[in-house]
Amino acid sequence: MSICQKVARAWHGSRDRGGAEVPVGVIASLAVLEQPEDGPDVSTRLLRFSPEELVTHYRSLWALLWLIRPELADWAWPVRSWLEQSELSRERMDAVHAVTQAALQAGLLDVTGSVDPYRRSQVDVFSVLLTELRSVGASRAIGEFHTPPDAADLMVRLTLQDESRPGRWFYDPTAGTGGLFRVIAQHLRETGRDPGEFGWSLNDVDPIAAACCAVNAYIWGSARRCSSRAVTSSRSRTDTRRRWRSARPPSRVALRSSAPQSPWPCCRSCCRTSPAWRRVDRRHERSPRQERRVTAAFQLDLAAVTAPPAGLFETELDAANVLLAEWGHYLGANNRPFGAQAWRLDVAGQPVSVAISASTASSVVAGYGRGQVVELARLCTRPGDRWATRVMLRLWREVGGPAWPYWRAAAAVAYSDSARHLGNVYRLDGWKRVTDAAGSGGGGTWSTPRSADHPARGRKTLWLWEYAAAGQQSNGLKSAA
Repeated sequence: MSICQKVARAWHGSRDRGGAEVPVGVIASLAVLEQPEDGPDVSTRLLRFSPEELVTHYRSLWALLWLIRPELADWAWPVRSWLEQSELSRERMDAVHAVTQAALQAGLLDVTGSVDPYRRSQVDVFSVLLTELRSVGASRAIGEFHTPPDAADLMVRLTLQDESRPGRWFYDPTAGTGGLFRVIAQHLRETGRDPGEFGWSLNDVDPIAAACCAVNAYIWGSARRCSSRAVTSSRSRTDTRRRWRSARPPSRVALRSSAPQSPWPCCRSCCRTSPAWRRVDRRHERSPRQERRVTAAFQLDLAAVTAPPAGLFETELDAANVLLAEWGHYLGANNRPFGAQAWRLDVAGQPVSVAISASTASSVVAGYGRGQVVELARLCTRPGDRWATRVMLRLWREVGGPAWPYWRAAAAVAYSDSARHLGNVYRLDGWKRVTDAAGSGGGGTWSTPRSADHPARGRKTLWLWEYAAAGQQSNGLKSAA
């Protein structure tokens, strides 16, 4: 009995009477996991999870995938929407558990979990799964007939030109779950070309099949320039608003490194209706950061799933100094000979920004004594992740500053180098500009003399954030409300 047959048997044997999107969504959640050859056995770990734990981890997984590939997570909405329900019935959680057990025990990750994209692209699991889950009549009703792999392979070898060059787009208006797409990608790899250097526009009338196609694009490592849409021929204005009408490649607004907003859409509705989303750029290239995140090495593994999608963590000062050096902060490591506290912002299990709290060098700053204030001595973000700077600043202001362990801080201060930037990151966050003539040449009680070309020498702007009275909530949450 095949993997898909066992999954279908487990689903139909459950008490849940939901649609095919539930078991398909479970398989999609498992299929994006990577099983390193020398790493822990992911299947063994997941088989120990209770139904409640599985649902929690599947939700965390999709939240993480949203951060990595927001457009693919959005296209997969039809098979993951049931996870967004605030409460799942006991029957639904038991069914999810049964399907997970059946898939893992049958060896799903042996097929989809390889670190090699060529090996994990050998089979289109979702094509077989939909065939097993749907009756013949249901498939005929929507005109769903999956192309046999052997026939797809023959068609590709007879029609695909070997001189196809990177940058070319492939279009399939009846893509299903991406059977032809898989064969073309494999053929390109066999001839020494990277499918990720080509464009893919894949459409289907079945939303679940189109969602599976999006997941397959991620699993098969061919989704750097890809569009997967569920389209409809209905003339109903309401219906066409709910579905993607364009067969062209999608907008890259969520991936533009030059966008002034955060690169992650905050919700499905606002990103579709915003003017920026409607500016379609078919050939827009990803930033180096995004290219790095779609490689096989960044496939979701169990460690990433069990960790929160994003979080602020206190870290060792030495570890933070290493990141400052690695990311090229112009002041380098924080080596002040007095109290300091370091914070790290992680996304998908990787540090993207660090902030260091420290006691001020001057005895009085902005009218506050040293024992009343905490300084943001370093704020540095990983190259390519500039969006995280404002996030980290707000988190430090609301969490890091008030957590200063040496005394209760009535205010926080920070300096910006006037020659490097205008300090808008502080101004837009609500900080008060005290003076733009701060800074010194060093040589005081707690600093060494600085040469004319020293990076810390020169004119600086002093920024101030005043917290509420001791014991009360900081002004930050009030101003953000």
